[in-house]
Parts: sequence; structure tokens; C-alpha cells
Amino acid sequence: MLNNDRRRLRFLGIEMHSRGRRRVAVVLTYVVSFAISVVVTGKEWDGFGHPYLALWLLAAVVSFGGTFRNGGMVKSFDVRKQRAGAMMMVGSLDEWAQYKYGTPNFEESSAEQQSELLSAYRVGTYLVPQDKLRRRDGLPDEREAAERDRVSRRTLVWLASYLVYIAASFSVQHQRKIDGLDVVATLLSLAVLAMTLPKAMVLWEEADPEESGELEVLVPHGVSEGPGGATR
Repeated sequence: MLNNDRRRLRFLGIEMHSRGRRRVAVVLTYVVSFAISVVVTGKEWDGFGHPYLALWLLAAVVSFGGTFRNGGMVKSFDVRKQRAGAMMMVGSLDEWAQYKYGTPNFEESSAEQQSELLSAYRVGTYLVPQDKLRRRDGLPDEREAAERDRVSRRTLVWLASYLVYIAASFSVQHQRKIDGLDVVATLLSLAVLAMTLPKAMVLWEEADPEESGELEVLVPHGVSEGPGGATR
């Protein structure tokens, strides 16, 4: 589920291929956001602005930016519906570069990509599965879709456990007056966890792309190919 585009495997200009660095980024994101939420809901925030607005902004930044940005270090979890068996024609080096790597043309591909294209290129037009474009667009293939479903199920279990904890906490302290700001902070934290935990699990568990082979261009099983797909 890690993005195979090296440019997207970066955070604050730092290469994030290393699983250790990704784990640090996940921990820092959650720790810093929790610390800020504690400050916002406490007396220390008095005079610094509207606390409700600050909580909403914090939730938006954590959920949609930085470490957990959709389509960033982790591939998008959204799979577009595609007609089964769709095929396309590929012939020139520019078309192969677009098909295999998502680069505009051959000249704008990296030296490594150009070398691979030239070594495999054969003159002719080839019929290739359009479904392979999912990798180019940063969308998950079948294995990655299974991984996405697995971390999504684990997230549901974790959120259910968190909800049980909150319910127990309110039950024990049922006589205590509930502050509206605390309720908003709790609900927003649930929303943030629901949106970010699946990606956090991927960043935490996935091996380095070079070790797992994620940076290699895969060929659909049972398909013979020219430079990158099935021959006609």
C-alpha cells in the first residue's frame, strides 16, 4: 500500500522509505496533535482564539494533510470502478513510459526507467490490460486491496474498543457535568482515528519498498508482454 512514486514517499523533504522513519512520523503526528488538543481544551488556551474552531482545524490538518494525506505516502484507499477486461493499445516509447511509470513521455522518465524501457522495447503495437493503470494512478492492486480491507477491519475493532472505554468513563463519572468542548474533542478524535488509523497501520507495518519489491513494475499473472504488457 505504500506509494511506489519516490516523490510521494517524502515528508517535510525527508525520504520515508525507511520503516523506522515512517514510524517516527506516525508517532509524532499523533503525539503532537494530542498535545495540541489538550492545550486547546484546557485553561491555557483562554485568550488565544475560539477553541471549537481550533479543534476543527486540527482535525482537518491531521486527517487530510501531512503524514496521512490521501494519495501521499500511502496509496489512495478509493478504488474507482473500472470495466472488467478493458484493454488499450501501446506502441511508442512515450506511450510505454506513460503506461508503466505515469511519466508524460520517455524523456521525462528517470535514467533507470529509460534504461529498462530501452532494454525491453520491441517495435510494434501491443494490446495491454488497462487495469494495470491502477498502479500508475497510485491505486491499490488486488494484494493491496486485501491489505486495505485488513487494516480497515482492525480500525473498526480499535474504534469499538475506544467507544467502550469512553462509555465506561462516562458511566463511572455520570454525576460529573459534561463540558461541551470535551464532547466535541472526543467526537473529532474518533473521526480523526477512523480516517487515519488504516494509513497509520500501513506506514507502521510495511517493509521498505526496495526490500518488499514495491518499486518493481509487476506483470499481471499469465500475461506475456513486450516492454510492459501483453502482446497482441
